[in-house]
Amino acid sequence: MGALDLPLIAENQSAAYVTSNDADAILESALCDQIPDHVATDAGVVVTAHQFRQNWHHRITGTPALAFDFVVPSIARPFMVSNDSGQTAGVRTAGGLSVPVLTGETRLLYCDGSAIVPLTDSLSAGAGGGGYQGALLSRSAATTIPLLPDNPSNPGTPIYVYTAIDWDSVAHDTDDFFDGTAGMESRITIPAGVSKVILSGQVTWDYNGTGWRLLRLQKGGGGSYAGQVSQSVKGDSATTQSFVSPVLSVIPGDYFELGVLQDAGVNINLPGSDKTWIGIHVIA
Repeated sequence: MGALDLPLIAENQSAAYVTSNDADAILESALCDQIPDHVATDAGVVVTAHQFRQNWHHRITGTPALAFDFVVPSIARPFMVSNDSGQTAGVRTAGGLSVPVLTGETRLLYCDGSAIVPLTDSLSAGAGGGGYQGALLSRSAATTIPLLPDNPSNPGTPIYVYTAIDWDSVAHDTDDFFDGTAGMESRITIPAGVSKVILSGQVTWDYNGTGWRLLRLQKGGGGSYAGQVSQSVKGDSATTQSFVSPVLSVIPGDYFELGVLQDAGVNINLPGSDKTWIGIHVIA
């Protein structure tokens, strides 16, 4: 049937024009129609297979408080997204990397059947000379996030120390954002020619129902900066945290790390899997 589920004319079919007309109508809808409103909430938007096949243009409205996921089916086709929600939409398939669509932006995208490919009609100003620039790193081996150390000057009171996650697997890296040498395994470093970026990421914890899990996107080793991302959730079964940053202004040599901490009172692992990752996407 194909990606758009067009009806096929059978051999020696009578009144074949009916099937042909039906197929033409579906194709016209897929190329020309739009859904005027996907109303986004903090929980995001999930597009049905029927909506995705039948509409070229998807417009997002709503008033989410944070960046959110806009999840489309794993069906191969080009499509367009307009975001009027006031927050960044991370367009992705159920198992793919998010492609950010900023608020007020319209983007032409392509789903290749498993992931979203951003399309552009302009050259990038960054180091790669044009097209997509960015990197995607993950943690394939399990790593231990220690319990918080005790404050020696105030026993019984913990010191809130973030552990920067070291990355050991590179899915792609267009401009050497990741060094990987000793002491640099946790860093995404900005190369020459890049001035605006969006970062996204996800952390999955082993089960422990005690205490809190904190996540912070750190710039230059710590401290605050415009657009800083921080997040806390209560520990629970298979706790997962994810984020998409706003557009961040950067200069060459700036570096970002994904820092985490937990106060369960015991060490907790981040299991080695593709569920703990960080990505960077160059905007300018």
